[in-house]
Amino acid sequence: WGKKPVLITGALLLGISNCLIYPLLPVGEAFWGYFWAATVGGVFVGSSVLMESLLTDTIDYGNRQSQSDAFGFYFGAWKFFGKASRAVAVLIAGVLLDWAQVNTPQPFTEERLAWIIGPGVGLLFLLGALMIIPLKLKPQTESSENH
Repeated sequence: WGKKPVLITGALLLGISNCLIYPLLPVGEAFWGYFWAATVGGVFVGSSVLMESLLTDTIDYGNRQSQSDAFGFYFGAWKFFGKASRAVAVLIAGVLLDWAQVNTPQPFTEERLAWIIGPGVGLLFLLGALMIIPLKLKPQTESSENH
């Protein structure tokens, strides 16, 4: 199959399953959420490891095409913005957890958490998969690594 199709398929399946499963899980029964995340979710999220490998393939392809090392800058920028996005994600997670009132649980807290973890995270996986679809690699790279 190769890296790109596996990454896209895994991210799409993880996004769809998150959107559908977490809001449908029984409230107050954490076992099923843990079971889902550890089994099916764990298999799909494994595809995200391919992101770093696909990035380095793209950088290597750019370096070979341009005969320069300028694409190292893009790798550095990617890593920087990856860390910055994680910082923003922590901020957003704090706001969402405050909205769900996890410090002082209410009857609606678990339902709100299911919507945050389910469709909230699932849509981000779907968006990520869709952003990778137009990525083009060198034909030899695609044939040897993506099929």
